[in-house]
Amino acid sequence: MLTLESTSADDTRRIGAILAGVLPRPVVVLLRGDYGAGKTTLVQGLAAGLGVVGAVRSPSYNIVRLYRGASGSLVHVDLYRAHGPAEVDELGIWEFVTDDSVVAIEWPGELAPSDRDYALLVVELELPSAGEAGAQTADSRRMLKLTGGKSELRRYRGVLSGFTA
Repeated sequence: MLTLESTSADDTRRIGAILAGVLPRPVVVLLRGDYGAGKTTLVQGLAAGLGVVGAVRSPSYNIVRLYRGASGSLVHVDLYRAHGPAEVDELGIWEFVTDDSVVAIEWPGELAPSDRDYALLVVELELPSAGEAGAQTADSRRMLKLTGGKSELRRYRGVLSGFTA
């Protein structure tokens, strides 16, 4: 596990942009965290790092948004409104996993894995608890806990050393 600290939304976007440059492809990024933890903000950074031009918003009502960038495609999925594994399966999310894709899934729940070949990164975004030091800035400070393959985590640690907690 690699733990990072973000002190602002801009930090969270920078982390996403840096990750976009070193993520193996294809990759599925599972984003876990409470409302306001910064999941969509991190995806905005991934988009910037992939060269996506234009606004990136949560696909809460659309469920899936596809963006094309100079360095690959970004598939942004929000499963908050999905009603169980059968509905998620019907969405055909795994069809978006292509050679150049970064598939970022918010609220993945107990998403069933695919038989497709892809790297996996899990990002847990946490706000400080009320009694914790720094909680008064809970609107901007976050901890990001990255879990994935050992070689990938070493690579991420190297490029994100300025954010390590």
